[in-house]
Amino acid sequence: MGILHKKILFLACGAFIGFLFSQWYTEKPSCFDAVLFNVKPATTLFAFDLHGVVLKPNRFQIASMLWDKFPKRRFFKFLFHPVGFYSLVSLFKNEAISEQTFDEFIEQHRQFKGLKPLFIELMTTQWLDKKNVSALKLLRHLGYKCFILSNIWPSALKTLKEKYPTLLDLFDGVYIPSAKNHYVHKPQKIFYEGFKKYLENQNLDQKQIVFIDNNDTNIESANKAGLHALQVKSLDEIIVKLKLFNGH
Repeated sequence: MGILHKKILFLACGAFIGFLFSQWYTEKPSCFDAVLFNVKPATTLFAFDLHGVVLKPNRFQIASMLWDKFPKRRFFKFLFHPVGFYSLVSLFKNEAISEQTFDEFIEQHRQFKGLKPLFIELMTTQWLDKKNVSALKLLRHLGYKCFILSNIWPSALKTLKEKYPTLLDLFDGVYIPSAKNHYVHKPQKIFYEGFKKYLENQNLDQKQIVFIDNNDTNIESANKAGLHALQVKSLDEIIVKLKLFNGH
């Protein structure tokens, strides 16, 4: 097989991987105005997804990283192994993959043991928009409690903290899949119920939760669980609406 054909095959496989990884969503009209009308710090708190909301992916760097670091030879060998390929597809058919699930997959397919550091690097190749930082600081200044409500892996969050040392200072707490909650995750209802229990332990259970996410499935499941879930293009939209409706 010539070099050109190998590149075409790898790009095709890369596109397939991208399809498996991506969480497609379509912006839809929401009850954005109704939710943010007349909210107050005394009655409302905010929860934010990280990827695609607070953080934005550096797509060029991700593509370069995949080309430079992805173990192509092992992947092609694995790709044409029926049992292994079925396992890979089954893994990514889930709405989200917890770190525990991925570790179990690696344990069963030892040839991909070196993939976890790459996956963590992919998860953390994100840039923190200064406008989002300003919006979060203003929300905290106004008296709103702000939390991270994300499916990010614990080890990936640790890497993000090293990359952005002040990231967690923007929030009052973090709730993610971990050993403490048996790695439940969005869009499972039990994940949101666990978050409510987490807030109850901080005497915040009487406040309504405005949750910002970028995935339709998560939005729908969160609303069914009693949260007020919204999609926004940028966190600035929240500030604009709060100023408009509530005079902040």
